[in-house]
Amino acid sequence: MKNFDHVENFKQAYTEWLTFFNKEDIILNTEENINNMPDIAECASRSILGIVYPSNKEQVEKFIKIANKFNISIYTVSCGKNWGLGSMKPIQNNCVVLHLSKLNKIIEINEEFGYAVLEPGVTVGSLYDCLKKIDSSFIFNVGGAGRNVSVVGNTLDRGSGFFGCKKLDDILGIEAILANGTTIRTGHWNISTGNDFVHTYPYGYGPDLRGLFIQSNLAVITKIVVSMHKKQRTLIVYAQDNSLELLIDAFKVFRSNNLIGSGVTFLVDTENHPCVHSAIVALSGTYNMMLAAKDDLIRLNNSFSKIKLEFFDTEEIDYKDYKIPVCIKDLGNMMFSGVSDEHYYLSKLQNKIKGIASLDLNSDIDSPENSLGFICINAVARFNGKIVKDIVDIVISVAPQYSITFSDLGNYALKAHVSSLFNRNDKSEVSKVHELKDVLYRKFEEIGIYPQRLDIDSMRYFNKLHSKEYQKTIHSIKEALDPKGILSPGRYIDNLSQSKVDIE
Repeated sequence: MKNFDHVENFKQAYTEWLTFFNKEDIILNTEENINNMPDIAECASRSILGIVYPSNKEQVEKFIKIANKFNISIYTVSCGKNWGLGSMKPIQNNCVVLHLSKLNKIIEINEEFGYAVLEPGVTVGSLYDCLKKIDSSFIFNVGGAGRNVSVVGNTLDRGSGFFGCKKLDDILGIEAILANGTTIRTGHWNISTGNDFVHTYPYGYGPDLRGLFIQSNLAVITKIVVSMHKKQRTLIVYAQDNSLELLIDAFKVFRSNNLIGSGVTFLVDTENHPCVHSAIVALSGTYNMMLAAKDDLIRLNNSFSKIKLEFFDTEEIDYKDYKIPVCIKDLGNMMFSGVSDEHYYLSKLQNKIKGIASLDLNSDIDSPENSLGFICINAVARFNGKIVKDIVDIVISVAPQYSITFSDLGNYALKAHVSSLFNRNDKSEVSKVHELKDVLYRKFEEIGIYPQRLDIDSMRYFNKLHSKEYQKTIHSIKEALDPKGILSPGRYIDNLSQSKVDIE
């Protein structure tokens, strides 16, 4: 606390928090806590005042009111699994981390209308386990982040999924606590909470407020309502070609013709460039729908004769009979089950990194005891072969140790996931991967490629790139909802005091 300018304020706030928190739910910071905050990406160290673990929404409301009263900055995490981007570290120093992992109730699963009401501590794995237990006909729009990731946190940070790709499309309602401790809900949910209808039409009437709380620091989210997806058969399409441009442009045709309703993943081998690149697509629906899509893909493939297409039915195929990447089976399983496992991917990938001890699959991969480091860039590119090739060429020329996958964000946009594994115990290696990350960001910027999600060390730089008009508008909203700027300062919106100086 020696670096905090308002120590006395913090002491007073802490005293008031103890009137409704158990002492063990507020972990005061020490030098040891500073140095050991979990972060598999090994972002720059942050000094924090402490970590608070509320058990219910009422505690969150009271906590925020007191923090606002004494002007204490708080940084909210759901489960703290911001892998590759900073984990639970705040953007700025001298925050109290508000850890919502104990708010882990699955409030409702509605089988008739296909939605779930969730608290932020609900993980992909716990939701999957619950749906499996009740033998639900629905699954969650799963992505590759892993079973220990918060559904709420990942969705609000624009995580992607294999059904429709954009999890944002699945948000039907949001419950948010503002900086003054008041609670608001979006759409018809703010009028009535007593019937199913409020979650079937997310817009309500008047302005749709959901977008305010996505990739922002305008409130603390305590519940969201998400659409579920019907379990369906899945057909995996595996395509290979020695021209990445041709492969990308071919699948753009498939995507824009609505032949592909689920995610497309392109695998790029940066070690052996140029090489045979591959694409994995999971088609889901009724069996007849998949057969029709398969026939259309084969028909259209006549125009792209160099592309090799193979089709695998996830319910019938014995993968042992085919020489295909293991990730194809994984994608099929994820699509069919609605759950993924981050340990599997990282444990497989770590074999490429020398000097890293074996990953304990039963432990938290963020733990300082695990030597495997993981850092990533998520950028948005046009669904265009030439643009994708430019990105690949940049990575190969600047940071060949970074690997690349591309996944679609819709008919016309792709997410470039550029990542690197490294030895966390090797300080020079840590420094190098972070330096190269920053260089890649700047090189991408030169060709008009900007982030889809941001790591905690890059927030300040990219927040300043917005136009002055955009910044003034966002800061006006921030000042109206959080005039003291206590909520997650710097997260996608700069500090109010600093931003005014920059704009003027």
